[in-house]
Amino acid sequence: MLFLKITVLIGTEDWYSLQTLNASGVIAEIMANLIFHHCLRLLILYLITFTFIIPILCYYLPYSKLFKVFHSEKKMLSDAKELNNQRLANAMAYFNSIDKTESMQYYNQYDHERLDLLVVIVTVQRKSSDVQKLGYFLQATAAMDKVLKHNLSFKKKKLVICNVDANPLNYTDVTWLSNYVPTIQRFGTKGRDMTERISPLRATLYHKRSYSNRYEKETVDYMFCLESAHLMNASYILMVEDDAIPHKEVLNNVKHVMDTKLQHYKREFGHIKLYYPMKWQGFAFEETRIMELLSVGFIGAGIFVLVFNWNVSSKMYSLQMLYFLAGSVYFILVAELLDRQNIMELRRFSASLYSFRKSPGCCTQAMLYSEHIIPALLNYLQDTARPGMDHTDIAIYKFTLENNISSYQIEPNLFYHVGLYTSLVEGRYKDPEGFLFHV
Repeated sequence: MLFLKITVLIGTEDWYSLQTLNASGVIAEIMANLIFHHCLRLLILYLITFTFIIPILCYYLPYSKLFKVFHSEKKMLSDAKELNNQRLANAMAYFNSIDKTESMQYYNQYDHERLDLLVVIVTVQRKSSDVQKLGYFLQATAAMDKVLKHNLSFKKKKLVICNVDANPLNYTDVTWLSNYVPTIQRFGTKGRDMTERISPLRATLYHKRSYSNRYEKETVDYMFCLESAHLMNASYILMVEDDAIPHKEVLNNVKHVMDTKLQHYKREFGHIKLYYPMKWQGFAFEETRIMELLSVGFIGAGIFVLVFNWNVSSKMYSLQMLYFLAGSVYFILVAELLDRQNIMELRRFSASLYSFRKSPGCCTQAMLYSEHIIPALLNYLQDTARPGMDHTDIAIYKFTLENNISSYQIEPNLFYHVGLYTSLVEGRYKDPEGFLFHV
């Protein structure tokens, strides 16, 4: 008889039917059984989720908390190399499938007009022959060429390769691709032609070949490519390093952000960062990240109350609180185990969901510059380009801070980073977990 009463109460909307039970002991027993029933339901959900579902998801999701439990470094490195080989093969096949003359005509058609967007790929030949064979530059150029030729967000656009190698003619990948994509050189005839249009002091800086500090050379290389781009008369310049591959929708998303978050609110900007290292995008003890995690918990709490507590009277606050707390803990644990990098991927369902935040200091893999800021930035970098200087990205960051210039970052990333092997130390590779992705 008691079981029947409990069953009826669980499915009824009328909390006040409990008042028909005269004995307070019976009411307490029914309440205890009711709460036990709901706790058991939640316990089963927790067990299924964290014993089966989450481990399976973590097995396939890099940066999840359990991914490295299932995958050794050797296995990840092998998989990363295999994915790189596939991308390289696809890049070679792509260029072999398009016409060289038509490709050059496409990029040169707006030479005497103002460009909406100019994309510059900065490249230098890597010292290790083994790393050269990995074809980062070929992959990046093929992907960007494909994106530009199929995108309609920017009408007048152009892709340029900026070769800053000290021996440009020995850089065979650039020599080959210069048949498909316009190319400029820091050292060589094309570089001398450009330096005739700038100040003698800067021209001397660009002709310099000997450096005691590699970061000084990187900064001057970056300056040369940025200034060359600025002379081509474009409203926006996207500077891309040669080991960064764009997402297919990169330009659509950038245009959407500019139209909705910048132009609509009449915000000016120095640059928009389109890539930030994934390893630093997880949940952490930072105010904004903590708030994000708590927001996930509150959303989960609302979902639990709505889904599991819909048939329980609004007067039963104890059960509502039970589901609220269980839902918040559940979603926070799921988010922590999958980690922020994977949770952010849900934002790719719509351009409107992308996050737009203040730009951090690191890095320069993909930076979109507004034309008006470039002269001042070049002057600043010129003054800081000396032995013992900061990295280029930190110098740019200090420039924005000292001049109170707004700069932003879009999340999730709109570029992949494919440079598994570092150019700093021959043979040393980065954490392969960050290079297990399909383009």
